[in-house]
Amino acid sequence: MVGKVQPFKYPNLRDCITFTIRLVLFLFMTASTIIGCSSNRYVVLTPTTMRLGNYTVLEVEKFGSNLQDSDALGVAGKMPALIVEKIRKYNLNHSDAKLFSRVILSTDSDVDSTGVVLMKGVLLSYETGNRAKRWLLGLGSGKAYCTLQCTFVDKTTGLEVLKVNFEGELGGGFFGGGAEGASKAVVSSITNYLKKHYQP
Repeated sequence: MVGKVQPFKYPNLRDCITFTIRLVLFLFMTASTIIGCSSNRYVVLTPTTMRLGNYTVLEVEKFGSNLQDSDALGVAGKMPALIVEKIRKYNLNHSDAKLFSRVILSTDSDVDSTGVVLMKGVLLSYETGNRAKRWLLGLGSGKAYCTLQCTFVDKTTGLEVLKVNFEGELGGGFFGGGAEGASKAVVSSITNYLKKHYQP
């Protein structure tokens, strides 16, 4: 005897909405964790000769580049503004633990040299990597890299206060991530270093 065929039942509207919400949340959480995983670190080349906390103003100069291709020069050109913007945003959200009273670009400088430390930067390496490899293969394939050497100099005396290499890398992700993620990772590395070592 052939079993009775059950008539098709349309899904309940409430069930559809619940399923859709769960699916969207799952996709959002997954994408936000694997869009492009970045990491950063720093290497101190010359330890501090004077506490950074002795300075009230950080003045970021125009960065140079050891590489002369257009991508590298573009990154070096944008880096000072990215650094200033990142530290200013941090200061807005942490008024009780600011990194310097003022953070400025050298082009905006309207202060005398007292209490000012200059940040002079050179782009040592920049590799855009391969976005397709980051997306398709993951596991470190097609990584983007960026390395900056930053020298902090007392504006009054001209003496070197500190020299650090800051590194950033962008690894795999579901969407591969853009190479600019490596630049942002370097900026985060600078901010993280200052958070640990700037004590007024």
